[in-house]
Amino acid sequence: MRRAWAGLFSAAAVLYLLARDAYWVGYFNDDAFYLIGARALTEGRFAELNHPGQPPLIQYLPGYPLLLAPLMPFCAASWLPAQLLSVLVGLSSAAAAAWAFAPDLDEEGRLLLAALCLFNPLALSLSGAVLADAPFALAALLLVGTARRAWPRTSPRVWAALGAAAGASALIRPNGLALILALAAALAWERRGREAAAALAAAALVVGPWFLRNAAAGGHPLLYAAELAGPIEAAPWTTLGAAASRAGFYLSELYARALFRWPWGAPPAAAAAAAALAGLAAAVLALTRGGLSGGRRFALLSALALFGLLLAWDKRSTRYLLPLIPLAAAWGLAGLAGRRGTRLAAAALALASFIVPARAILAASLRPEAPPARAPERTFAWIRANTAPGAVFACELDGQLFLRTGRRSVTLPRGADGRNLQLWAAGSGADFLLVSPTADILRTTRGVGPHDAVPAAERRRDAGRASVLEPVFEDPGEGTVIYTKKTPGL
Repeated sequence: MRRAWAGLFSAAAVLYLLARDAYWVGYFNDDAFYLIGARALTEGRFAELNHPGQPPLIQYLPGYPLLLAPLMPFCAASWLPAQLLSVLVGLSSAAAAAWAFAPDLDEEGRLLLAALCLFNPLALSLSGAVLADAPFALAALLLVGTARRAWPRTSPRVWAALGAAAGASALIRPNGLALILALAAALAWERRGREAAAALAAAALVVGPWFLRNAAAGGHPLLYAAELAGPIEAAPWTTLGAAASRAGFYLSELYARALFRWPWGAPPAAAAAAAALAGLAAAVLALTRGGLSGGRRFALLSALALFGLLLAWDKRSTRYLLPLIPLAAAWGLAGLAGRRGTRLAAAALALASFIVPARAILAASLRPEAPPARAPERTFAWIRANTAPGAVFACELDGQLFLRTGRRSVTLPRGADGRNLQLWAAGSGADFLLVSPTADILRTTRGVGPHDAVPAAERRRDAGRASVLEPVFEDPGEGTVIYTKKTPGL
């Protein structure tokens, strides 16, 4: 088996390196801000370096930028070191999954689990993306595996250490708050109040100071919680209906796109439902077969809490499933543990279904001219060549612009203010307004919330109606337009 493990991870490492440019660095805008935060940490602060006033950075948490910060001296000419860290994290996550679920699977099952974690299209496409999803998935798996092995221990110090680790995961992604609650709930379920209190106290000591810093600097301890407030405050039936819709979306994405890729485009609703039911049935069989004592209950509560957050969060993205894929795959394989032939056939079918999307991912990475790997380089080049280093741009993708051009940036107004660029531009301190495609930016279901990016077509229409603005650059091929004010005083 040692050769099988070595061959599996060697093949995955090669594929991850080849696929690392499936999404160019800065594509998501979130990745740009993680790098901005890392660069700021090397200067002894955590600030929006892209913003003219460089205020404290509160929208993103410092855990992942802290991991990236040591690489910043090596990223002056290329973001490759940061991408290589992402590749390493992706490979490590698969190994951590096999380790975390070793009590449930034989070695063959662990090998199959690692293969599913390594080669599923979501993990492959994000192998070089500088996003916090993969580091959080790794942290969650290490926490689950460690807690399962430490479960019989009663020392509060052990559980304080695990609580601190859960708190650290919440500084990578706020979803880590779900792990904190799951850990305390699993301990409380067994009436282990001292251990639960120790875990909660240690977690609070880790995350509390940062949330207080955010509240003092920006008026809110966690901006993500503010975005959750809208859907939760809606009418109960509206909230339940939206949650049910998101549940259907994520279960379909998990079982009919991530762990198995339907070969003929989007899966029919019946096929997606059948795949989800089969996967859930195998998971239930696995969880009931061995009982829910100890760390298994913590793993289950973690999965339920993480999935519950997805149901409450009004923005949908398949990449949010990255921490849940190893859990679903492990329980699916464990549910088939007594049927070796069926388990091998199911894993082989899933891995075979990954071949077609893997080819598309590799093509996107190895051919920079093909979207989504293609960056709007002509637009970035024009900005670098024709604007002063101190110029300020208003745009949707403010972190991306700063990362790729070095120009300061502010976010375009949204809501009612964004629909009246005439008034906004008259009082804005921005020198230029950049309109670029935002098709991949996360939006709420309705798409008109205060945190939603406005579609580029609407921005172009509104800018065209603003008499104080005039276009100075346009690239139809890249879908970008740059405007400036007609009047002096920018």
